[in-house]
Amino acid sequence: MLDTYLIIDLDLRLNEIFMFRHQGKAALISKRECDILQLIGKGRTSKEIAWELHLSKQTVSSYRKNICRKLDIHSTAELIAYALRLRRRV
Repeated sequence: MLDTYLIIDLDLRLNEIFMFRHQGKAALISKRECDILQLIGKGRTSKEIAWELHLSKQTVSSYRKNICRKLDIHSTAELIAYALRLRRRV
C-alpha cells in the first residue's frame, strides 16, 4: 500500500516539476503525454510503454512525436535526455 502512495506522490511531483520548468508549454502537454515522458525517463522503449499502458506501439510513437513538437525537441536523444533530467529532479 505504501508503494502505491509513493508512486502517486512521485507522479504528482513529476507533473509539478514539469509545469514549473515549462510554464508556457506545459499546458499543452496532456496527462498521457506526461505518463509517457515519465516512462521514457525510466528507460522504457516504445514497445514496453505500449504494453504497460495498453496502447499500440504506433499510438506511443504519435505521443512521442507530439511531445517533441510541443516542447520543441528535435531528436530522440534530446527527448531521452529531457526525460532523464525530469526524472532526476523528482
